[in-house]
Amino acid sequence: MLNVGGSEVVNIDLSSEANVILHYPHQANNFLEARIIVSPENTTNYFLDPTQDAIISGSIIQLRVFDIVSIILSVWIIPKEMCPLVSFVLPEFDSFSLTLSSKYLTDSFCVFANDSDEAETYYYGSFSNSSSSRFEIYTPTQLFPFDVCYDKFCKIKTNGSVFFWYQSEVPVKLETFIRINGYNSSNDLSTKELNPLIYYNATNKYNVGKEIDTKTIKPITYASDERRKWSIIATVSTTWLMIVLIITKAIIAFILVHRSRKENRPISYDSTTAQPITLVLNQYCPNTSAKLIMPSTHIASYS
Repeated sequence: MLNVGGSEVVNIDLSSEANVILHYPHQANNFLEARIIVSPENTTNYFLDPTQDAIISGSIIQLRVFDIVSIILSVWIIPKEMCPLVSFVLPEFDSFSLTLSSKYLTDSFCVFANDSDEAETYYYGSFSNSSSSRFEIYTPTQLFPFDVCYDKFCKIKTNGSVFFWYQSEVPVKLETFIRINGYNSSNDLSTKELNPLIYYNATNKYNVGKEIDTKTIKPITYASDERRKWSIIATVSTTWLMIVLIITKAIIAFILVHRSRKENRPISYDSTTAQPITLVLNQYCPNTSAKLIMPSTHIASYS
């Protein structure tokens, strides 16, 4: 953090070319000039866009503030290989969701968050076709990553400046998100927050980020309404499925009970039904009559 007064010059002298990310209070009129020095005979001057943060690529850079009393200038100096393609800045809102999608991403990108005195909880993650892709989180107080996320959903809580570095060893198809949940979601999100940041170097000025297909940012209330809609659909579908299962089980139980009662019902015999008989012959008097002994109370005699 630098408190730079009007007409003051900030000199940045690096041993090798790097990306210098600048955060400053946005204004309507130009107030910040950058000079990229390759050699005493080769310099390039730019008036930086006053409505958006910026990235300046170089090894020797001069920044001059004019037409303003003083500003608070936040500076990140990042190795060029870390954020060579595209960088974004999170908006200064207390509740939002940023989604970045690409059908074929060949390089890494960075997302920067502005300084915050209070601790912020960030929800973030990525879904891609590569198991090696990941987010690394950095803060100004550490040279090593504050956190590393390989998953679809991760969470950190920190204050101050922070930036998210997405990288993959192979080209990937991906969708990533970074979200902050706050208590107030009524802020209007301007199209300026759909950057990427304007990129300045010693040869030309251009917007990068062609490989990022979609960049959307929306209030959390929109995301909540969307989740609520799908939650209602899932609840109704589950309820109907449970009703169908209960009815099916009741029908099966009725069929089984009916079949069991039918199989266990006692057999009744009427007077016309033939009854089993036992025939006993008198072996001592073959000329006498035989008796048919019935299992009932009736005895029939034949002569």
